[in-house]
Amino acid sequence: MFFDALTFRFYCILMLNFVFGHILFGCDFGPMKKAQNNPPVNTDTPAPTKNTDDKPPAGMLNALVPLAGLVLFHISGLLDRRRWTS
Repeated sequence: MFFDALTFRFYCILMLNFVFGHILFGCDFGPMKKAQNNPPVNTDTPAPTKNTDDKPPAGMLNALVPLAGLVLFHISGLLDRRRWTS
């Protein structure tokens, strides 16, 4: 069934071909090509400013808390489903 369903995933296959074609030929298409051919006239960049926010830098908890929640919700969903199907 998995291999039969692969024929319906034409978008994924076309996008992979598009990415490899973009890498091999080194050319852009559509709006990216237009932006590449017409770069902005004003290239002055402002001087970097010091970050004045009092926020601490992002820590490990910013990644681990959502990941732990995801795992716990999935496990609780599986346990609940197993209880109802028995």
